[in-house]
Amino acid sequence: MVEQAPELAIFDFDGTLFHLATDYAALRRRLDTLAADAGISSGELGIHELSLRLEADPRSGEAVAAAELEGLRAGADAAGAVELYRSLAESGATTVVVTHNGAEVIEEFFRSRGLPPPAAIFDRRVLAGPKDESSAVPDYVHELGVRSVLVVGDSPADQRLAERLGADFLDATTEWR
Repeated sequence: MVEQAPELAIFDFDGTLFHLATDYAALRRRLDTLAADAGISSGELGIHELSLRLEADPRSGEAVAAAELEGLRAGADAAGAVELYRSLAESGATTVVVTHNGAEVIEEFFRSRGLPPPAAIFDRRVLAGPKDESSAVPDYVHELGVRSVLVVGDSPADQRLAERLGADFLDATTEWR
């Protein structure tokens, strides 16, 4: 799959390592209710942005974590990416997860599958915005001082993150050999 192991492998979560079966419509209704209680107009906001705006209300974080954990129970592993993750982690690459999901679902995923945990999780709270625009990941990569970076993802944002980092990109939506 990968000719030579990178020093750092950055994985997206939902759509790459796992396919969450989150009931986003129900989550949206719950967040809209919390937004109305807080006097926040939620109509134009996506779920990710809305959850960040509601961060001060612990009920928001609890609602998102519960919905994602239920999505984990109902979803399915992306077998090829999971094997790639395991292989890279066992080869000595530093592995991290960069996702707009919450750390709770990521931690449960790795714990429940007996996978080596990532060195870092950059979740929606750490990123505080689109992953390809956040300074958190480039700052981390710079601090590590690594030369070879691989981003494994399934979205244009993952590809833009790879470009921003000068990293190789592996599209998880293509058939892997």
